[in-house]
Amino acid sequence: MFGSQTDRRATSLELFGRDAADERGPGHPIIAGKQGVERVVDEGRHEYLVDGLKGDRIDSVAGHGLRQGGQTLTTAGRSAHGRTISLAVIMQKGAPFRASGGPFLHDHEGLGAGGIRLAALMTSASQEARELAVTDEVVESFAGAESARYREVMQSLVRHLHDFVRDVRLTDEEWHEAVGFLTRTGHMCDDRRQEFVLLSDVLGLSMLTVAVNEVVDPAATQSTVFGPFFVENSPEIPLGGDLAAGAAGQPCWVEGTVRGVGGEPVAGARIDVWEADGDGLYDVQYDGARTANRGHLFTDASGCFRFWSVRPVAYPIPSDGPVGRLLAAAGRGAMRPAHIHFMIRAAGYHKLTTHVFVAGDEYLSQDAVFGVKEQLVAEFADHPATEAPPPGGSEGSVWSSLSYDFVLASDAAAG
Repeated sequence: MFGSQTDRRATSLELFGRDAADERGPGHPIIAGKQGVERVVDEGRHEYLVDGLKGDRIDSVAGHGLRQGGQTLTTAGRSAHGRTISLAVIMQKGAPFRASGGPFLHDHEGLGAGGIRLAALMTSASQEARELAVTDEVVESFAGAESARYREVMQSLVRHLHDFVRDVRLTDEEWHEAVGFLTRTGHMCDDRRQEFVLLSDVLGLSMLTVAVNEVVDPAATQSTVFGPFFVENSPEIPLGGDLAAGAAGQPCWVEGTVRGVGGEPVAGARIDVWEADGDGLYDVQYDGARTANRGHLFTDASGCFRFWSVRPVAYPIPSDGPVGRLLAAAGRGAMRPAHIHFMIRAAGYHKLTTHVFVAGDEYLSQDAVFGVKEQLVAEFADHPATEAPPPGGSEGSVWSSLSYDFVLASDAAAG
């Protein structure tokens, strides 16, 4: 039974969302009038008048309940003016509740043209128990894993995935769409393009992983995203050699040193370099087996390196796959500021995966993959055709140059 009259404490219900025309903006409470019990119907059902229009989205539902039992929201009554609806509410006595998701206000067939109903997403206690039982069973299925780390990762992954489904109240149609999205992402991957890495990049997962694993040493060069266009077994070039290999773009001389945090030169460090050409495309984005603007070299006894490439330009990440469509659906930009990729490895030092960005690039604050760090932004100098270039350069042409020194943390610091 509902209980005595004294149990009928003031109940609050708030629905936060936005109207169909976005006139009030996201997060606007769309409840009308006094928040509280409007009318006790029977055994704990209470009606509220909610200000809303057909198409309004309810971003969250929050309240404080009165009745022992399930937590549900249903509709009752009809709208007098086509703007408000009555909600019949059943809530747990004395317990706050909150639901998040994407319910909308729709026409209710039984209420006539002016009637509107709220398809609210609340779960009953029994429903919640059934959902948690599924999670518990799956988590337990990994308990016998031989690797403790594997067990930790998979059990945590299951819990977080299941919490996500409960949080957004994932629909069957959305689940199928997600499976299709991941399938299409896989179909875009081959040995020259990694759409899953691109997906990780645009969701910020790549940069978060970098942050979790980065060596905390202010003297060391900072890391950033790996990117989807790295290719194993790139050609080796000599010091001062031409990495561009015919790629379009303004010639750019790149030089610098690799040192440890103590200032010691790191001799024999392997430096992998790759970048887009002057048209904003990587070699793997062209048809055929072309290799250009990509290679590796080794530092000399003094830790120095030098090579020719092309001046980097800003470019959009690939939009012809599912990740591009994801960004378009979100209204997000796809541009990356101009940069050169570096991956540096040396015995006794923590591997460094990073970029050097062009100072002044208009997209430094709008990187689609969140990879820019102030320390990694450097000046690229412009040189007139009348200035003689370093060895290997073409006389009589304008060229650019970059001088940048990398500092590696030791393996001991990384551990």
